[in-house]
Amino acid sequence: MKRIKIISILFACVFLFSACGSKNATNTSITDKSTVQTENQNIRDKKDTSQTSDNTPPKDWEPTPIEDFDYKYDEELKGAVVSYKGNAEQVIFPSEINGDPVVAIGATKGPVSIVSGKQKGPSPIREVYIPEGVKVIGKKAFYNCIYLESINIPDSVTEIGFMAFSGCVRLTAIRLHENLQVIGGGAFEYCEQLATIDFESLNNLTYLDSDAFAETYWYKRQPDGFVFLGSNLLKYKGKAPTTLVIPNGTRLIASQAFNYDSDSVNVVTSVIIPEGVEYITGAFMGLVELVSVELPESITVIGDNAFSGCRSLTTITLPDGLTSIGEYAFSGCNNLDEITKERIKQIQTSSFR
Repeated sequence: MKRIKIISILFACVFLFSACGSKNATNTSITDKSTVQTENQNIRDKKDTSQTSDNTPPKDWEPTPIEDFDYKYDEELKGAVVSYKGNAEQVIFPSEINGDPVVAIGATKGPVSIVSGKQKGPSPIREVYIPEGVKVIGKKAFYNCIYLESINIPDSVTEIGFMAFSGCVRLTAIRLHENLQVIGGGAFEYCEQLATIDFESLNNLTYLDSDAFAETYWYKRQPDGFVFLGSNLLKYKGKAPTTLVIPNGTRLIASQAFNYDSDSVNVVTSVIIPEGVEYITGAFMGLVELVSVELPESITVIGDNAFSGCRSLTTITLPDGLTSIGEYAFSGCNNLDEITKERIKQIQTSSFR
């Protein structure tokens, strides 16, 4: 009998040891998997604050009272522009006001002093839900919302305005959708922990500002050279070569993509742009040593200030399909030949102002 008890105890110990080993192996596997991250998948918030698959707010969020919003009607957008002014940490923006659709998000307001009536600090919002139907996240919409950690940007958004999320230092990840057409200056500037920018396609962008992601974790970890957001050239990082050969596959060149670094301003003398590029905004503004530019036939739009201040520019090939030249696009380019100047003026009379 005693022998049977000893055998039973030994069997139980073996079983427990095997179970512990299996558990340890499983934990090791999970840990290894969690540390394998792609280049754009770092510093994610551990708490899951994602929206549900049908683009509705999380079920455990409290509805946000309509009294917590300021709003006005926008005749151009044909709907309401809504700004948050409350003190909640979780905010659900409404989809309509007075029967009109909410089409834009205005500037968020922080808590206001009862005594002075002035804003006394940043907004406490931490998580934000924006409904489908909103088209514009406006100028400084969430500027310096230093506690903001999570926000959904719906498919309907076509524009993220000037400094819309600038200074949101706790924001770690965003997802951008293919309907997006404009990303304004400083849109995510100084979002110091922003390491993940998810998107499937950004091929509808018509305007991208080169400092949209300045001082973000994502931008700082990009190597020197051409920095892309999808097929859109955001900036040249570091000292540029004298001849800039834009990579094949580029469709848009961001505003001021090459004039942020003072070294680039004084170094670049020629630019070769490949077939396929469709839009140039203020990309080459201020390149004072730029002498020649080769433009492909695919370019139909040269945006405002595109070559403004390029005082050494003498040669530029203008494509036959060019339909639009922005204001001040060639301001200060006095060394271009008269034939080129006349053709530019035929398309846009204010290009040389």
